[in-house]
Amino acid sequence: MPAPQVRTLLDSGSTHVVRGGIEASEKLEVGLAIGNGTVPVPYSSQTGEILAENGEVEIVPLGTIIRLLDLKLEWSAEGIELTYRGEKIDVELSNDLPEVTEKTGRWLMDRLRSHRDQEEDYRCMAKAVLRMMHNECEADAMFAADAQEVELLKEETTPTK
Repeated sequence: MPAPQVRTLLDSGSTHVVRGGIEASEKLEVGLAIGNGTVPVPYSSQTGEILAENGEVEIVPLGTIIRLLDLKLEWSAEGIELTYRGEKIDVELSNDLPEVTEKTGRWLMDRLRSHRDQEEDYRCMAKAVLRMMHNECEADAMFAADAQEVELLKEETTPTK
């Protein structure tokens, strides 16, 4: 009997790729949708991915790949269809959950990582230009994720009396 084919889950509720074979550099506190707490999971800050351990299923965040990779999703009573640049991606439903082959899942993960790497390159170039045009604190503040980060940047760069 042939071994069952490894599948990758396309998860609409996921915010991060969950992938095996990456090196986790830290633990990320992740909120659980089924609970009200957080759980530390192995996370690679370099790739922005969570490590799948001990045969855990690999996951691709469905909403993220649709938005960032400009995929098209159609889901109806007849089935599910996912397309990338006009090419159909084979998706199967398993207990009403969309899954792709491991190979396709890895390809989607790699495309997402490549997209994020390009975004980071553009961000670094834009930040460098802004630093030339403004002072460093203002440039960092323009790219800060939230108001708390802006305040921390101000505290770090404000001279003490």
